[in-house]
Amino acid sequence: MNKTIVFLLTFMPTILLGQQTKKVTDKESNETFYVLKSDKKIRHGEYKKFHHKDKLLVKGYYKQGVKDSIWECYDFERQLTLKYDYSKKKLFYISPMKRQRI
Repeated sequence: MNKTIVFLLTFMPTILLGQQTKKVTDKESNETFYVLKSDKKIRHGEYKKFHHKDKLLVKGYYKQGVKDSIWECYDFERQLTLKYDYSKKKLFYISPMKRQRI
C-alpha cells in the first residue's frame, strides 16, 4: 500500500503535466527526435544523431525547442569527445586531441 502511494505521488505530476510527443525518424540526416503533438515544429525530448544508423554521434534532450540538460558527442570509435550541460551552461568534458600518424 505504501509503495503504491509513493509511486503515485512521485509519477502522477509527471504524467499529468507532461506534454504529448511524437517520435520522428529522419533517414536523410540519420536523426531521431521527438516533437510536440500540438506543434510538430517544436522538438521536445530525447535527440540522437547517428552515422550510418549504427554509430551514435550525438545524444541529448530538447525542452520546448531548446537544447536542455546534458549533451554528449562521440567519435567514430564510439569514444566520448564532448559533454556539455545546456541547463547549467557548463562544459564537463572535452577529449584531448589525438595525434595522427603520417
